[in-house]
Amino acid sequence: MASQLFLLNPSPHLEDLDTALFDRVRLDGLLEGSRLNTLHAMQRAVAELGFCDLPCPGTGRRSARASGGPPVWDQWADRYHATSTLTPRVRGGVRSNLLKAGQWTAAEQPGSADPADWMRQSCASWIAALDRMKVGDYVQRLIGLGDRLGKPLEPPSKAGQITALRMFFRNCQERE
Repeated sequence: MASQLFLLNPSPHLEDLDTALFDRVRLDGLLEGSRLNTLHAMQRAVAELGFCDLPCPGTGRRSARASGGPPVWDQWADRYHATSTLTPRVRGGVRSNLLKAGQWTAAEQPGSADPADWMRQSCASWIAALDRMKVGDYVQRLIGLGDRLGKPLEPPSKAGQITALRMFFRNCQERE
């Protein structure tokens, strides 16, 4: 990443990495995906040294917010994410797992589109489906899955999915 910036800039000196260079990389689309996160972080570091301006907010990671099938699932998942006392990273993981369940629900159990409609049979069907799922099933983004795509889910992944749904429904019961 840093070597690419130095190749674009005629000078090998760190102090010559100016705001215009960072802006050019963004505007010309020379980097994409997670490399934009790195570019954003690099510009912040160079700015701390006083060689350029801080990057504008929002020039780093800008991915679309995932959704999970029926809009009601998105609402429940967002509410859980907003009100949970778990760490942000764990809340995000639970939300992702809830959205995966929402996408499965939309495809396989349209009668259970609202989590409030889930009964024992809905949960049993989800567990059975989860046991047969492959990496990449019912997800919106396939980036980062690489050669795992299409392979059976590993037991820890299945356990994480079950734990997330269990935590969600337990939380719903406690808060009525």
